[in-house]
Amino acid sequence: GVKIKNFAFSVRNVSNIGLKPYIDTGFSLSTYTVTSTPAPLVLNSLKFADGGSYEGVEITTDTLKYPQLESTRDELVNAIGWIVSTLENFGVEIPSEVKSNYEGVANALINLAKDNGVSDEEIKNAVTQLNDKNLQELITTFVNNMLNKNSSFVNNESALVLKGVNYTEISLATSYEIIDNLFLGAVVKYLIGKTVYYNFKVFQEKDTIDFNDIAEFENKLVRNSQAVGIDVGTMYKLPVPVVETSVGLVIKNLLEPEFALASTDEKLKLPRQMSIGVSGKLLKIISLNIDYDLNKIETFVEGYDVQNLGLGLEINPPFLPSLRVGYIKNLAYENDQLYTFGLGIKIFVVNIDIVGAMYPQETKISKDLTLFANNLSIGFTLGVTF
Repeated sequence: GVKIKNFAFSVRNVSNIGLKPYIDTGFSLSTYTVTSTPAPLVLNSLKFADGGSYEGVEITTDTLKYPQLESTRDELVNAIGWIVSTLENFGVEIPSEVKSNYEGVANALINLAKDNGVSDEEIKNAVTQLNDKNLQELITTFVNNMLNKNSSFVNNESALVLKGVNYTEISLATSYEIIDNLFLGAVVKYLIGKTVYYNFKVFQEKDTIDFNDIAEFENKLVRNSQAVGIDVGTMYKLPVPVVETSVGLVIKNLLEPEFALASTDEKLKLPRQMSIGVSGKLLKIISLNIDYDLNKIETFVEGYDVQNLGLGLEINPPFLPSLRVGYIKNLAYENDQLYTFGLGIKIFVVNIDIVGAMYPQETKISKDLTLFANNLSIGFTLGVTF
């Protein structure tokens, strides 16, 4: 960037990208016909490599140990009857000891669940779902399609949506002192962007993209787009002795600039955000800053919002590089925080800033307990002041 008196010109590049899964739970499956003609699938005979075999699945049927679940047991008996009937329609052999003792099987299943810490409510919910007619029809259709190698999901819209933008921001900023100690500033930004959009329909995707054909790739996924943005802000210097104290308010993306996407009418919007801040400087050497976002903004990743609280400390020793450390906490998302650090060097009119951020969560990558940060980023800026 370049600064001349109360004007500043800067150029920066920004990338944002998100992957959004969409699950269509309104399944519409191919029509089906249930018959018993397929070759039988035998449940009660397993052959091993050594020539031996294991006949059946042993289930210890007993009386119900939890009498408060008797009505649930009776419902489970009905569900087991449906399961057995459905499997037999698909040509699966069911052991006679199972078919002759639905109640004993239900008792054993409930006893096993309770003995392993499953709550009464969880068992009741599971049994209710097993008896749901819509779910039973869905399972029957799905299994039938699998057995007939016909797994097409007609009109199901489940998808993975990839969307993002990379833009170069060319900005011109200015500020003026309106009255004593009260400043007003504005930034006009011209954004030159390139967006990417790909809606992959998991069960319907027939069109393929040849990544070796760059022209085809760009035509289908990428679009050039421009936008204009405006930031405004105000700052007031408080009459506090010894410590120079300022408070400020900033509104970013006042016009909420939008970028057009390829293959869709949807647009990517940079949402408006309001922030307040307090800054204190002692002897022009030590500065402490606190920033707080007043509103929560959505990102390109569904369910992940941003509302930051930031703390920063800067030390400017004479004739030495300035040192910066900071902490950012995303109040809109649990366990989302960053540690920041930086080094500033000024050589005559040239300002060089090296900045970085580290996500504090660590991942064990080897047995010797070596740990590495999940996210580490480094940045570099160059400015000229006249």
